[in-house]
Amino acid sequence: MSQSSEKKLTFQEKLLRFVKKDKKRTSKYSLIGLFISLIVMYGFSLAERPQAKAVTQYKDEVFTASFMGDIMMGRDVKKVTDRKGVDYLFQHVKPYLQNSDYITANLASPITSNENYPKNESKRLHFQANEEAAAALKDMNFTAVNLANTHAMDYGVQGLNDTFTNMQEQGIDVVGAGNYFDDAKQRISYQNFNGITVATLGFTDVYPEGSNVTKYKAGVLPMHPKYFIPMINEAKDKADFVFVNAHWGQEYDAEVHPRQEEFAKSMVDAGADVIIGHHPHVLAPVEVYKDSVIFFSLGNFVHDQGWSRTRESALAQMRLLKDGTARFEMNLIDIREGQPSPVREINNLKKKKMINQLTGDSSNLDWKEENGGISFELDYSDKLKKE
Repeated sequence: MSQSSEKKLTFQEKLLRFVKKDKKRTSKYSLIGLFISLIVMYGFSLAERPQAKAVTQYKDEVFTASFMGDIMMGRDVKKVTDRKGVDYLFQHVKPYLQNSDYITANLASPITSNENYPKNESKRLHFQANEEAAAALKDMNFTAVNLANTHAMDYGVQGLNDTFTNMQEQGIDVVGAGNYFDDAKQRISYQNFNGITVATLGFTDVYPEGSNVTKYKAGVLPMHPKYFIPMINEAKDKADFVFVNAHWGQEYDAEVHPRQEEFAKSMVDAGADVIIGHHPHVLAPVEVYKDSVIFFSLGNFVHDQGWSRTRESALAQMRLLKDGTARFEMNLIDIREGQPSPVREINNLKKKKMINQLTGDSSNLDWKEENGGISFELDYSDKLKKE
């Protein structure tokens, strides 16, 4: 009877019986497989985002300056910080920043909580970050930010003034813009670090229609020799080092154009010691002219752009030693979810590509690969002896 019943079972019925019989065993193996998969995924996650490593300390180091490109803390970056907090953005580069006496970058998002301010209708994209972003920059040791760019006037004069106010409350100097020309002209930042006076300025060669500062109207400082030459001259008379933010070039173009070369040399001739380039969103070569360093583009630093080249960045540092040796170190950075972190040691192809982008044709520099990045040295002893 039982044998007859077994023979009458259909294929589907037999399959069902088999599944029920082995259900416990199958569930056990499924859980084990899931557990192993989670461990593997977590391991890859850790490998992708290396933990912040300690910064190499040098004997007799008297001053450390850090330079970076675009910091945009609005749009999709704000969505990340709403979930994870603003401090999340800098957790993997925190040692570099906290080891710095001075930090400057291009602030590519007005700091204002009021999204109802009239927007600049001459452009399509409008960025905005809130007061927490300003506080985070202060916590990370930022000392001066540049507003001579394409986004400072996204929310008009109201957004500009909110940015001034929020930065001032955090003790961070602002350069490159003003409520009228004389106001912008006077916004040269002078700061003292260990007896060394540093001047910071900012100019832009690209800006939306009507966003430039005039005698009676708020805006950004245009990159014109009649403006930057006398301002840099003045800064050189008052400071040991002059750092100039230069917003220039073409977006997503790593090539250095003749116009940039001409402006850079004019700035150096006027007294600039370091030029910090941004706006292209990609890395461009580093050059030295008359012992002054020109970073034509350091790319993004905090941003939500998703193309591979726009996620490749460099955190540049000038580390000045007591004998006048200036070590310029290029720390290679990868950006994901708006968060910069050092490029993984195992990612040799990526590192090689980024190094080639930065070194370019700079045959007059003795580049060295070390500490996961590249570096060169200059003799700045004469600058330390400046009266």
